[in-house]
Amino acid sequence: MRLGRALSSRYVKVAVTCTLACTAVGATPSAAFAVTFGADLSQPANNPITCGDGVINQILGRLEYPLTIPPGSYGSCLWTGSGVTQSLEPPESGTVTAVKVRVGPVTGAMRVVVLRALYKNSFVIGEPEVACCVIQQYGPEFRPAVNSVSTIETGLNMDVQPAPPEGDFEVVHFDLLGLEALEPNVPIPAYSATEGGEEPGTPDFAWYPAPSLAGVPAPSPDVDQYQWDFSGFQVLMSAEMAGPAPGGGGGTGGRAGPQPAAPAPVIPVAVPVPRPAIPGLTLPRLTLPVQNGGIALPVQCTGADCIGAVLLQNIEQPGATIARAGKHSPKTVTYGSSKVNVKAGAKGKVTVRLNGAGRRASRHRSLKVWANFTFGSIKLSERITLRG
Repeated sequence: MRLGRALSSRYVKVAVTCTLACTAVGATPSAAFAVTFGADLSQPANNPITCGDGVINQILGRLEYPLTIPPGSYGSCLWTGSGVTQSLEPPESGTVTAVKVRVGPVTGAMRVVVLRALYKNSFVIGEPEVACCVIQQYGPEFRPAVNSVSTIETGLNMDVQPAPPEGDFEVVHFDLLGLEALEPNVPIPAYSATEGGEEPGTPDFAWYPAPSLAGVPAPSPDVDQYQWDFSGFQVLMSAEMAGPAPGGGGGTGGRAGPQPAAPAPVIPVAVPVPRPAIPGLTLPRLTLPVQNGGIALPVQCTGADCIGAVLLQNIEQPGATIARAGKHSPKTVTYGSSKVNVKAGAKGKVTVRLNGAGRRASRHRSLKVWANFTFGSIKLSERITLRG
């Protein structure tokens, strides 16, 4: 099993301290239990940053790394958090039967996600490797009520394996909850310590875009690495768990004790939000010959009808769900364009005529370009090679 990049040193220290302490206490499995863990829901949902706002250094001011997501790049995101208190990691294995989410004045479509982190001791005592995260399970999509605490019924199995003793290099795992916001103008409901005039202390990790809308399956075949690591926010979600889960580990070795949510008015809400199919593409061939000043680009359309346009350019378009953004943003050069109209489930060919820049660039050599597709609000990008 491949371990991805380790989490921040702050998170690793928290994981180690809590893992070893809780493993020592929970030495025997419990037959059955009911427990609440997660955030203190008496805190206000004062996070002002929406998924579409991106992560901006000047706004957050507490990024561990000097990273920025430009505004408007993504229309969804996933946040999670873990720490000694208010952790979204359960104390032991079980089934989450309901989650509660506190939302401020702005609401929208959301989804609970079970994430699985991988843990392995290293040869340096006290510095384990922790990889986050495998997307383990998607919960139901829902729309919580504004300015209140909403309860959403779930059936999410979570597993927490005890940390192995030092010198044992077995890879184990522990699950934690995350919350996706599925619309660009909706903030993750969270308490901002800085907005409240306090010092930040909770490690938080984020994915842009939300894995469920990026096409990441559950369970994902490998670690789907979080992109952003920052502190100062507490996702305002708590969970009610009963255990042990069917086929679960029986509940030993949790990394954080149960954190009861503060009493708050609860409005039962479990409103399914049907989401229409969205267009997707598969490109059977990624190396194409230039003939008669153009290319014949074979495509296979999935999901909804692929109706829109394609541009051949030197860089990927912002917010594309196939490509990952690069570190630099050179001047955009367009080599050709064409309309796209392929029915869902069908195969077709899109003839793209190259302009002068495209013909010059592809003459007598191969040219790597990005095929940037736009279908309404859906953006897809794939790298292809043109051979003159």
